Order: sequence, then C-alpha cells, then structure tokens
Amino acid sequence: MIFPRKAALGLILSVLFLSPFLTVENAQAADDPYEENDTRLTAWHPGYDWERTWLSDINGLANQADDDWYQIDIDSGSSLILVDCRFTHAEGDIDISLYNPSGSFVAGSNTETDNEFISYPTAMGGTFYILVHYGNAGNTYDLWWDDVKEDAYEENDTLETAWHPGYDWERTWLSDINGNGNQADDDWYRIDLDPGTDYVQVDCRFTHADGDIDIALYDSSGALLAVSESITDDEFIDQTVSSSGAYYIKVYKDNAENTYNLWWNDIREDAYEENDTLETAWHPGYGWEGTWLSEIAGLGTQTDADWYRIDVAPGSEQVQVDCQFTHAGGDIDIALYDSFGVLLAVSNSITDDEFIDHTVPSSGTYYILVYCSDVGNSYDLRWGDLSFIITLISDFSSAGLYQYDGSSWCRLTLSDPQHLASSDRKLAGDFGGAGLWEFDGNSWSRLTSSDADNTGNCMVGYGAGLVIDFGGLGLYRYDGSTWSKLTPSDAEYLATYVGRLVGDFGSAGLWEFNGSSWTKLTSANADNTGNCMVTYGPSLVIDFGGLGLYRYDGSAWSRLTHSDAEYLAVYNGKLVGDFGAYGLWEFDGAHWSQLTPTDPDNTGNCMVAYGTSLAIDFGGFGLYRYDGTWSKLTVTDPEHLAVYDNKLVGDFGVHGLWEFDGGSWSRLTSSDADNSGNCMIAAEFSTEAP
Repeated sequence: MIFPRKAALGLILSVLFLSPFLTVENAQAADDPYEENDTRLTAWHPGYDWERTWLSDINGLANQADDDWYQIDIDSGSSLILVDCRFTHAEGDIDISLYNPSGSFVAGSNTETDNEFISYPTAMGGTFYILVHYGNAGNTYDLWWDDVKEDAYEENDTLETAWHPGYDWERTWLSDINGNGNQADDDWYRIDLDPGTDYVQVDCRFTHADGDIDIALYDSSGALLAVSESITDDEFIDQTVSSSGAYYIKVYKDNAENTYNLWWNDIREDAYEENDTLETAWHPGYGWEGTWLSEIAGLGTQTDADWYRIDVAPGSEQVQVDCQFTHAGGDIDIALYDSFGVLLAVSNSITDDEFIDHTVPSSGTYYILVYCSDVGNSYDLRWGDLSFIITLISDFSSAGLYQYDGSSWCRLTLSDPQHLASSDRKLAGDFGGAGLWEFDGNSWSRLTSSDADNTGNCMVGYGAGLVIDFGGLGLYRYDGSTWSKLTPSDAEYLATYVGRLVGDFGSAGLWEFNGSSWTKLTSANADNTGNCMVTYGPSLVIDFGGLGLYRYDGSAWSRLTHSDAEYLAVYNGKLVGDFGAYGLWEFDGAHWSQLTPTDPDNTGNCMVAYGTSLAIDFGGFGLYRYDGTWSKLTVTDPEHLAVYDNKLVGDFGVHGLWEFDGGSWSRLTSSDADNSGNCMIAAEFSTEAP
C-alpha cells in the first residue's frame, strides 16, 4: 500500500514517539491472508462458492487495518442478501457496505457497537462486493454472507404479517400448498382453531445439520404458549388450549436458510377418552354389540391408542370388528386382544377402513385397539359376535365328502377332493379336473375350472378371502367375488401371520405380502419337509433345515435353535418342535425345555393343538396328550388327526373315525378317511346373517 507523504510522515512519528508499544512485528501482523484486497478490483475470492462460510473457517480471522474488499456470487432467483460481520467494538470500530455488480453502493451497516449486519432485498443475481472499512485499527473480525431465496410465504416476519392461505389449512403440509418454507428469518403462520378444540399439534420437519430450527405457539394476544427447541432433526408441539380462534406458529432460530415443512392440527378429544391403555378401555356399561360409536357419543378421534372393551356372548365366538375412516386423513389400524392382552388379530391395510373377522377361543371379555398415525383422524367403530357352527369335514375318497355336525353325518358331494380349506365361514375344495368349488353351508358354487397345485399347502385363508397356488399359473387371491393375481411365481409353501401372507418361493427365497405389495424377507429357502412355517403369537416361525429354526416378528429375525425340526406345532402360547432323535422340545418364548426324548410318528399330522393341550401321535406307542403333564389317550396309532368344536378326531384306519370329547372316545364311523392331502378339517358355517 502507498501512503501519501504527509500520512507517511505522521505514521513514522507515531511509531517513533507516540506509540512505544507498536513494533514492526505488530505492523506486519495487520496483513491477513486475504490481502491485497484493498480495492474492488482486487477483491478477495477463494475460487469457489463460500456462501454461509465464516472467514475463520477458511484462512482465519481478518484484520481491518485498511479497506478490505470481498467478492461474493449471488445465485439467480435470490431475494435477499445477508452479510454478518463479528468483532469487538472496543478494539476498533468497523463498518460494512454492500455493492452491486456495477460497483454501486446498495446497503451498509455502521453502528457504534459490536458487530454489523446487512439484510438487503434484491431481485438480481450476479457478482456483489462486501467492503469492510472504517477505523483501520487492526481490529480482527469474522465475516459471513448468504444469498436467500425467500419462500412463497414471505413477508411473514412478524405476528402482524403472519401468513395465512385464506382457508382452513389444518392437517395440510406446507409442501402441499406452495412448497417448503425457508428459515432465513422469523417466519410466522396464522392458524384458526375450531370451536371445542382441546389441544393443538404442530409438526415441523427439517434436517438439523443444515441449520437448527425451533418452533413456538402463541395465542391471539401474542402470549407464548409452548416451544419446541431440541438440537436434533424436527420439532413438535402438543399443547392444550382453552379457546378457539386465531393462534400463531413461529418458525425461527439459526436463520441459516434451512428448508422445512410445517403441519398442524386442532384436536377435539372424543367422548371415549381417557382410553389409552387396555386397563382404561372404554365400555358404555351395557352391551354395545352392533352399535356404531357415532350412535353412542359421536365419532372417535385417533390421536393416540384407543382401547375398547367388548363382551362376547357364549356360543357366539365369531367376532367381527368394523372401523370406517378416510385414509387420506391419517392411517388407522385395528387389533383384537384377549383378556390377557395377547394379540389375536390385526387389520393394517393402507386404504380406507379396516375389518377383522376372527374366531375367538371362548366367550368373555376381549379388547379392540384403534391405533396408527395419531394425527387426529376421526373414525367410526362397530363390532359384532356371530353364532356359527363348527363341523368336521371328512374326505372318504370315492365315497365322497361328508360333514359331521356333532350328531349326524351329511354327504356334501360324491366327488373326491384333492385338497380342502376353510375360510370366512366357507369351505373350499380342489376337485382336480373339475376345478375349485366353494360350499357356504347350504350349496356349492364353482370358483374356477383350474386345478390348484397340490404340492405343499396349496390353499390358505387370508383375511376374509382365500389364497390359492395354481403352480405355473401363479398365486391368486379370491375375496368372495373376484380373483386377483398376486404373483406369477409358484409357491412351495404358504403361511399367514398378523394380517400378512408369506410365501416360500424356493430359490427366490421367502417373500411377504402385506395386502398390496411384496417384500423379500430372505433369500434362504425354507425346509419343505413337514410343516416348515407356523404362526407363533404375532410372529412366524420358519424351519430352514440345516440352517436351523428362526422366528420373524415382522421386522427382525432371531434364531431359536440350530437344530432342524421335523414337525412344528403351537398350543397355549408355546411352540413345540419334533427334533427327531433329539425328541420333543417346547419353547415358551425365551427358553427351550425337553418334553420327551421320544420321536413322534411323522406320517400325517403328528401333533395338533387341542384346547390348552397338545395331542401327539407316537406311532406304535399310541396317542398322548400333553398339558404340562402327560396322559395316554389310546394305544392305537392314528393316521390323521383333526380338532373341531373342542373335540379331537382320529382316523384310525381300519378301525374307523373316533372322537374324543376330553373324557372318553366314541366311534363316529367305521369308514377310513382318505389320507391323501388333508382329509379332515374343521369348517365354520354361520347360522345368522353377518
């Protein structure tokens, strides 16, 4: 830098006589890494976009010993330029100025306190310049700048100028109105609460790493009601209010131009609160079967878990739960629990409404849980218990298919089915070349002329419908009126658990269907000897042969044992595995214990749940029951077992079919059932209209 002669002489005199503490070393320190930048033409620039970066993070602090110019590049579409200069005023005053691309002064900041700040509205991009100047006292400073693209909600920097779209925007994200917000300064939003509102929820979504954002809720007088100011992603307010009308949301904090999304909801608690737990489940004090909530005390509001108690009458153990809502207003799912809090059934689609149709083991108290997104969506709820009969369906080969209702036999058809399935109080039979037929308790109707694939379990009940494997034709679902193709792939084995369908597709692995789409669970192939997949509580247990036995709970896998099971069964909340030479073992959810070293007979279905016990066929050793202790039911070896209406039925070959009622055996028929496929199953048929 070249000083005029007079100024140079004054500086020399100051150095020699007036300032004994200023040394040559101090004078040289006045040059920072950004020099020479004493003119606009020599303005410092790092060679890259240094927006929102402090000088101290580039090459350290600067020294204001003379004019310091900096070049900044403003993006097109920017609406605001921010310049922040930090320093200590007592060590020498500093001012800042902003110049446009033509070199004209457009804004400045020249207070007599610490720090200076410029906020300049602009409609143009291009090269701008910052001038740091004034005291030339060698004071250190830090410098930062930003070009801001204002969002569609500006100017909303104060409560008085709070943005409002002119209509009720409750439960609508900003992104669905005019795009995300941009937190470059305080952003205010007006919300209008409906009469009867009990509390307000405000949800602000953003990435904390891009700049912290906090939110606050104010009433119409500007009084602060609530804040959310974490140091992580997102902020959320859940605040009770005493009146309706105008309220205000303030989005503020770092002013780092971080984008955010904003949503709010005013919630009126329904008449069934507090019912947030099974213990506090709502009940009207009388039987409310078949009655909509809307007919009792109005719609429910799903802002948290909502529990309802129902009392199922004796002889009516078919429970139906109907929950109606609009999915777009927030997803809702429902579940059915027994009196011990054990999950029995769920309905968790991603469409409007949910429905459960489940057979409970006995009459008594049960619970409905309404849950999911907690966004205040309203819903209606109704339940009913249906009377039905449980019958035994037995295939007698060329003699035809028969039904036994506990007292008499009735021939359903002369035809011999290859496979049977019961679902939604209907019986489905695969009659080979004659196709698939359905029996509703009164008459048969043909579903299709196609023959199901009879390897593995080709037909399983799924929801209120049936899933059928047609081999090379693929996997189909029948909902009672129409067919839909789930996949062109051929499944080796099928299973269901908590509203989900799982298919073992051989080398393609295991896949899960949630009612609308498939997800791959694993590339491993299940062992298809015996019954390789069984439902165990809210999870699925899968036998992978030499890889061992695993449990899948809908999100994670856990290995139960390294051993390969020959057969699996579930009874009274416990899993039992036949491990061949290692005997029978029981899993209680945490630990295994050996029941017996004896290996069951693995022809037919060797183990079936019977009430709270397990019936096990040990071949030549006879048929036993285990309920914590062992009891021998008969010395005879059954070919097939079935349970219906709390009774155990055994096909004893030439000895015919026998029924055990818990105390004694009685002969049902001298005929021998056909033991190809599943020759005996329980089937439910309704005795009243749903």
